[in-house]
Amino acid sequence: MIRINKSWFIDSDGRQYILFKKVKRTNKNTGEEYEGQGNMSYHATVSDALTCLVRTLQKKLTSKNEMSLREAIVEFEKIEKVVIESANGKKI
Repeated sequence: MIRINKSWFIDSDGRQYILFKKVKRTNKNTGEEYEGQGNMSYHATVSDALTCLVRTLQKKLTSKNEMSLREAIVEFEKIEKVVIESANGKKI
């Protein structure tokens, strides 16, 4: 398993790469919290999975904020930079 940051991971089932976010879930019967996987997507390469993560984060940003095109471009570049820095071993 590849840790991208404290929330996002890439795993493989032997045929494909799986991008997912660790999320807290609650057991409906017992009320106990446990760690599960959310936002799962499946990819042919690690690069495809990272590209999907960048796009996912960009979509989340634009769905929650109103901004100019220039502001969006600046924020998109920041997201790409964070993912690249993570790939280079810097903590994010």
